[in-house]
Amino acid sequence: MSLLESNKILLLFLVIGLGHVIGSLRLGRFSFGVAGVLFSGILIGGLAPGRLELHPTVSTLGLVLFVYCIGLATGPGVFEAFRTPRGLRLSALTVLAVTGSALVALGITRAAGLPRSEGAGLFCGGVTNTPALAAQVEYLQQRRRDASGPVVGYSVAYPFGVLGLFLVMHLFSRGRLGREVEKWRQTCGGGKVLARTYRVTRLKPNGNQLEADWLQGECGLVISRRLHQGRLERVGPEDVLSPGDIVVAVGTEDMHARAQELLGEPSSEHPETNPALSYRRFFVSNRAIVGLPLGELVLDGTITRVRRGDLEMTADPGLALALGDVVRVVAQPDRLPELERFFGDSLEAAVHPDLLSVSVGMVAGVLLGSLPLPTGGSLGAAGGTLVAGLVLGRLGRTGNLIWTMSLEANLTLRHVGLVLFLATVGLTAGGQFVPALKAHGPGLLLAGAAVTLSSALLLVVGGRVWLGENLVPLLGVMAGAHTQPAALAYARALAGSDGVEVGYASVFPVAMLTKIVLATFLLGALQ
Repeated sequence: MSLLESNKILLLFLVIGLGHVIGSLRLGRFSFGVAGVLFSGILIGGLAPGRLELHPTVSTLGLVLFVYCIGLATGPGVFEAFRTPRGLRLSALTVLAVTGSALVALGITRAAGLPRSEGAGLFCGGVTNTPALAAQVEYLQQRRRDASGPVVGYSVAYPFGVLGLFLVMHLFSRGRLGREVEKWRQTCGGGKVLARTYRVTRLKPNGNQLEADWLQGECGLVISRRLHQGRLERVGPEDVLSPGDIVVAVGTEDMHARAQELLGEPSSEHPETNPALSYRRFFVSNRAIVGLPLGELVLDGTITRVRRGDLEMTADPGLALALGDVVRVVAQPDRLPELERFFGDSLEAAVHPDLLSVSVGMVAGVLLGSLPLPTGGSLGAAGGTLVAGLVLGRLGRTGNLIWTMSLEANLTLRHVGLVLFLATVGLTAGGQFVPALKAHGPGLLLAGAAVTLSSALLLVVGGRVWLGENLVPLLGVMAGAHTQPAALAYARALAGSDGVEVGYASVFPVAMLTKIVLATFLLGALQ
């Protein structure tokens, strides 16, 4: 024990390593994931209360790094969520559900006489949101108060926060999900991106020949190449398709279903086997083209697909390129070296974060967090860096300075920051966890369950009754409103449809920001 007490680096990595083991344990589809680091910190910290702790600077460093990356990643989504009527309705439902669960936590904590800081932490654990917990910890640290209470409440509520959401999803989808999946597929499409071959047999409704960009606008398909009068050609947006052409079209299953009504009949010929054209994937590492929509790129090739992380998308002209994207391009073989220079095609350069933009953004966020608010206090380092990340993530770039980073770099830095924060606060709370459970265990468990169920039920009832939302994206909305990746995976397994990701992405940024704001207000209301 004295070795751990004197060697803080050893202590830190022991907590992280054990946390990985705990987080990897699975009960069906449930696992703690990165939250296992928090529980390992509580376990080790409880062995010698008050002695096995890390300096608060470690927690602050991890916290600001984590929330800044969260802001960069979700900034565009926060602003996009309010641009469509459906997005507004889903965002309003999410805010309502999260606010309702916060009020449940407030009411039960006061009515049952639970410790107030632990009751505030129940909200964060019940809706499984670590950034909200981080906001509460910083709020207390700024006021030089004991910050272990929210950690205890979070830890007690977190397991049912995940399992309870699984339970609600299962009960409300049983017996009706098959019909809902079929309705979603017929009305909204989505799915894996596929390449298929067609013979052009149709004209436009006005009698003119089909243009590639008109066809993409009508159904979303990208025409990459064609056999025209025995000659293989790359197809650009401005090209006209003639009856009898054999074309290769790229899109989802539902885009292809629509294309048969507009384009023609499937063909058994395969132009892609002809050596006159080649296709190749390039990493986007050239920062000069990052943030530009595909429709504004000038290149001697046709982009058919864009892969971002695990998501593959058709090449919509309005889709803006991001660092680390993988684009699939059809071009003549002698143009490939030029295209390689155009995109950069360097994995190392794509995933390497721009330390200048990260430093400038973090400095701006910390300074913003130190400014006094009209209502008193300040946003704090975490709040300031979150706001800075949201704004800079929405801007994308300012001149030659690119604020965003590749998805891989963002996830890595975010994860590093999160484990530093969780390890520190877990060690600090370890000495109080067992006494709190002995004194208020049943009450804390029931209150945490009430927080989870109130939010989940509001989402189900509001989504089905008020909005009339299809159950497929609604499952994704439930996972996104709880900012819970494990629930997203569970919903995806239930529905077997990419529609759940649509719902998840539409509310995740708003849910994240709402929980962080409410967590601080809730803690203030309970003090």
